[in-house]
Formats: sequence, C-alpha cells, structure tokens
Amino acid sequence: MNQVGFVKALEKNKALVEVRRVSACGSNCASCGGECNIPSVTVKIENKLNVKPGEFVEIKMATKTILKSAFIAYIIPLILMVLGIVLGIKTFKSMNFESYETFGFLVGILFLGGSHFILKSIDKKIVNKNKLEFEMVRKIGK
Repeated sequence: MNQVGFVKALEKNKALVEVRRVSACGSNCASCGGECNIPSVTVKIENKLNVKPGEFVEIKMATKTILKSAFIAYIIPLILMVLGIVLGIKTFKSMNFESYETFGFLVGILFLGGSHFILKSIDKKIVNKNKLEFEMVRKIGK
C-alpha cells in the first residue's frame, strides 16, 4: 500500500515522516458527508533517499503489516464475540436460565465491547514501538 508522506525532520539516518491515515471513504469525505477528521501519524523511516525536511516522499507499507493489522482489527473482535456467546450460553444454560440464549448473546456483546479496549492497547504498543514497517520508495516533486 503506497501513501504520500511529508518529511518533518531528520534524526541521524532516520526521517520523521508525517503520514495521513486513510479514511473509510477513501479520503473523499465530501461524498460520504461524515466530516471525519483523520489524524496523521508520524513514523521513523530509514532515510535511503537522502530526503530533507519539507520534502514529500512516496512510502510503501509491507503487505504483511497490512494483513496483520486487518487480522487484529476484524478477526480478534469476532473471535471474542463468538467466545463470549458460547461461554455465556453454556454458563446460563448450566444455571437453568430460561432465556440462556439471550443472556449468552448479551455476554457476546460485552466481549465485543471489551475487544475495543484490547485493540486500543495493541494500537498504542504498535505506535510506541514504531512497528509500522514503512519504506521510502521515491521523492515526490522537484
């Protein structure tokens, strides 16, 4: 996945590049009317192209990283929700509740809500450890 980044500063052989996250509407916010404000992310990328602050660069993210991110964002909440439903149904059925399926579903929804906090902590760890694997492809402009 290629994106455009803005070089903010240099640190030794690394460039601090500001990358704007892509919105769900494909950065065409006028068409969806969501008026979303997408924050940018600053990442450290090895300065292989000898860029200087103020330049724009095309950067590429590894496919492995994209797939891993998609797995974390979509599959973990699904697994937790199904796990919550199964555990809830078994628990309430063993306790002889009449509406054990409804209560099991509610437990699944709680697990789904809990996955939000798990995803937030994973996101913080990834950003703090700078695990986003970007690579500079080419300079843009001049």
